[in-house]
Amino acid sequence: MSADAGDASRAAHAWADLRKLRIRTSVAQRIQRYVPATDRPLCDHSVGEQVIIGLDFGTAFTKAVVRFRRRDYLVDWSTLVSLEDPALLPTGFSEAPDGQAVLGIVPRPGWQRRLRPKVPLLATEPEKLSTMDVESAVLFVALAVREVQRWFRTTVPLAAGTPIRWRLHMGLPSESVRGARAELFRQVASRAMGLAMSPERVRRAAVASTSPYESVSVIPELQAQLRSYLHSPQRQRDLHALFDCGAGTLDIAFFNVHQIEQSDRISVFSSRVDELGAHFLLAAMAGKRGEGLVWRDDDANLALTQIAQKLNADIQDIERRASECLGLQRCRFNDAYTVSHRAYQTGDVMRGIRPLPLLLCGGGSKIDRIRENISRIGDELARHSLVRLEPIPIPDPPQDSLIGDIGDNYHRVTIAHGLCELPRNLGTLVAPSEIEAFSLDHRVLVDRDADR
Repeated sequence: MSADAGDASRAAHAWADLRKLRIRTSVAQRIQRYVPATDRPLCDHSVGEQVIIGLDFGTAFTKAVVRFRRRDYLVDWSTLVSLEDPALLPTGFSEAPDGQAVLGIVPRPGWQRRLRPKVPLLATEPEKLSTMDVESAVLFVALAVREVQRWFRTTVPLAAGTPIRWRLHMGLPSESVRGARAELFRQVASRAMGLAMSPERVRRAAVASTSPYESVSVIPELQAQLRSYLHSPQRQRDLHALFDCGAGTLDIAFFNVHQIEQSDRISVFSSRVDELGAHFLLAAMAGKRGEGLVWRDDDANLALTQIAQKLNADIQDIERRASECLGLQRCRFNDAYTVSHRAYQTGDVMRGIRPLPLLLCGGGSKIDRIRENISRIGDELARHSLVRLEPIPIPDPPQDSLIGDIGDNYHRVTIAHGLCELPRNLGTLVAPSEIEAFSLDHRVLVDRDADR
């Protein structure tokens, strides 16, 4: 769904403008300050121990995991922003009148808020992006990396005095494995890392003159996301589906996994990203009356009666708007399934012999309304095909393999955790454009003796 189409649909159905919905997520507790050059980590590639930053640059929230001496550490952002989940950093920053950028929202005169800087990178063709949009993405990633470096130096044992060679692995939308958008994300990551490693304050004016940093990789998010599943006892063969409902976007993918010479090969038959995450469900229910009111991050789970009371509105109107949003989620899933079916019509899943594993992740997958919607998707699929849906959560990693306050929220940090892995250990991803569609109804039979 394009941004224009999505905005038109929401306007027609009186959804709230998400930009005007005051969701309490990103009030800065501490303003990120310039770190003197003497305290900056070494950036000489020829010395020091390698530390990998796995950065899941999300539309609403950003997560990070650091790999140091074969151990993985979940970054805690709680000294910077106040959230119930310390692993989440709201994706946004503020600019001072003098051009300095800091993470979070700074409620001071003259400061400009820059929210959701990733969205233009997804909603606009790369060649049509404005310089300001690209710079905003670079600034946010640079600020996030600097905070990760500060946290690492002050928190991880033995990190303070160790010479470090930094490496950044940033997530890439899985439908953009090749081409201009993949190159755009690589440039954003490279420029951001260069800016983060410079001994200067992070300013917009510095972006254009910053040299790209070489030790950077962009890795398809799906590859990183599947890391724990592919190394777990729950791993299955044949067709899979992914339903990743974050705060901002809903990511859906259909793919197959098999091994070639002990290396995983992930063949993606269809993949899409839509602005239909949990915050958009909240925007649908809140409607225009909800603009300007203060909401919690998880208020999409509120009972309709509670929302109606808060809005002083008709509960039937709220229910109708919620149904519209959930209906769009089902429609997008069905669209992705239809595309995948054109490319892959064989196997036990399509014959109804085995269920279709539906991997659930993202904070939205815990919301009751969305879980009920997933059940409805399964019921509709079963009525029109032999496919039976089997929702399963992304499995947790082995105990002690990720150090940090994870709780029951590993599904929210799976991408970041996978990103701190070396790319060669994540298998090979084959994009939908590289897979030839196959039809059972139009087979071409070749005489094997024709060229003799």
